[in-house]
Amino acid sequence: MKEESIRELSCFQQYATKLSEQGIGMKAAEACIVKELLEADKQLPELELLTNSSVVEFIMMNIVKDAAHEEKDITLSRVMETIEELASANTEEEALPLMTEFVNNLRRLLKKKRTRDIRKLTTTDKNYYEIENLLNELDMHLMNASSYPWSQALLVDVLRSVDLDSITKGNYERAYADIYEMHENQEACDACYNRLIKHSPEDANILYGWLTQLWQRRDYDACYDMITRGLQLQDSFFQEMFLDIARDIAEQTGDDSAYVQWKKQYGKRDTNKQNLTDTRVNKVQLPLDTSAYTDAKPNKPCPCGSGKKFKACCNKILDKTEAQGV
Repeated sequence: MKEESIRELSCFQQYATKLSEQGIGMKAAEACIVKELLEADKQLPELELLTNSSVVEFIMMNIVKDAAHEEKDITLSRVMETIEELASANTEEEALPLMTEFVNNLRRLLKKKRTRDIRKLTTTDKNYYEIENLLNELDMHLMNASSYPWSQALLVDVLRSVDLDSITKGNYERAYADIYEMHENQEACDACYNRLIKHSPEDANILYGWLTQLWQRRDYDACYDMITRGLQLQDSFFQEMFLDIARDIAEQTGDDSAYVQWKKQYGKRDTNKQNLTDTRVNKVQLPLDTSAYTDAKPNKPCPCGSGKKFKACCNKILDKTEAQGV
């Protein structure tokens, strides 16, 4: 979307007028909205944000809200209080407003170029892992949200505002497409995944995300193609997950020829030397330090950001490590 197209949007003048009422003038308000929308599109080109009118309007709405908060200082203590409140929230109704506030404050810190404060929130071990867990919780809450345009828009703010590692970022890009799938918009979901994979062809997380959708649809031919592409990436963390789905497909179809070949080529080798290399293999497979899993719960999202429950993800590796006395 070009600048001219943004200015032609039906809600553009409405939000430009609201923004100008903050005392910056109409021309400056229009320029501010255009600039931020173009920057968002440039920051996340794989999502083609500006083709989604609901997301565009959500961004414009937040530009106006942020301007109203310009004079109010955002303290790190308030952000941390929000994290604590989120941790104790018991229902989706309690959690969603807090999540929105948390993400809004991160975005405002970023706009104020308070990168040092954001770094304090996301790079110290304690805060980083707490936020990782909260963002995984956010993913699960969004998938239950009744208004999926709102879900997508808030997810965009997460991707714009939080400094995530590649695994977690891929998980949130997957979630963006999964929201389409949840609302049975299969065509939009496929188009979104195609864009994601075209933009990040070596991101095993995104390939795995689409594979899970194709598997649920029982589109086995497409699954075989996705498994082949995923295994060829030689990603030690996701390789076992691709093989797990290949095994499940073999059981469902009664044809295990492809799985046997993949297992032979990419599966772990059971040799007498395996015990000598288990420590090294496990160290490679665990994406986070073991301390990150201290407070992980079996049925909660895994701290690594894979999108799977902890008991079905890194907990398997940890159990194996403990059994071997590593």
